[in-house]
Amino acid sequence: MMRIRAILYDVAQLLWLLPFGLIAPLTMLSRPLAVPFALLWIRGNLVLLRVICGIRVRYEGLEHMPDSPAIFASKHQSTLDTYALLNRLHCPSFVLKQSLLKIPVFGWYLWRLSPIAINRKAGSQALKQIRDDGQDRLAHDLPIVIFPEGTRKPVGAEPDYQAAGVFTLYKLGAPLIPVALDTGRYWPKRWLTKYPGTSIIRFLPAIEPGLNKKDFMARLEEVIERETL
Repeated sequence: MMRIRAILYDVAQLLWLLPFGLIAPLTMLSRPLAVPFALLWIRGNLVLLRVICGIRVRYEGLEHMPDSPAIFASKHQSTLDTYALLNRLHCPSFVLKQSLLKIPVFGWYLWRLSPIAINRKAGSQALKQIRDDGQDRLAHDLPIVIFPEGTRKPVGAEPDYQAAGVFTLYKLGAPLIPVALDTGRYWPKRWLTKYPGTSIIRFLPAIEPGLNKKDFMARLEEVIERETL
C-alpha cells in the first residue's frame, strides 16, 4: 500500500507540474512573477504529500528567525526539506549545482528564483561566486540556503560537512541560522518509499559572529547533529 501511495503521489505531482510548464514563459520574465507560481506549486506538492502519503511538515524554532535577511545552513536528507524550506522562506536563494537548472520546468523556476548556481569543479572561482552572489542576494533582502554537506545524506549517515562554501557565506556577516530536520525518515532517497508522519524542520539559534573557520565548522556541525531527529 505504501508503494502504491508513493506512485500515486508521483503521478499527481507530474500532473500538477504540467500547467506550470505551460505558463513558464510568462513567469520567467521576472522573479516577482515567478515567486507566486513557484510557491503555489510547492504548496500544492505539500498538500498532495499530506493527502496521498500522510506526510506533514511542522516548523519549530521560528522565534530564532531574524527580521533581516539571513543565511540558513541546513541538514539535507530529502527532496522534502527543499520543498519545506522553499515554502517557509518564500523562495530563498539556494546554493546549488548548475546542472539542476537544466531540469525541465523545475530548473526554469529555480533559475528565476535567483539561486547561487555554481560549478563544483571551479574551485576558488566557485567560492568567489558564492561570496559575490551572496552579497548581492542579501543586499536585495533575499535569504540564502546552503547545504553544508553538499548532498543528501541518509538518516544516520556519518556527517561530512564541507567548510568552503558555508564559511564563505558566514564571513559576509549576516545571521547564520543552523537548520536540523528529519525529512529522510519520511521521504528517503528511494523514490518508491514514503512513510506517513509529521516531519520537523527545526530552526536553531544563530551562530555567534567572529569565529575562525575551525571553530565555526565545529560549532555548526555540533548544533545541527545534536538537534537532528
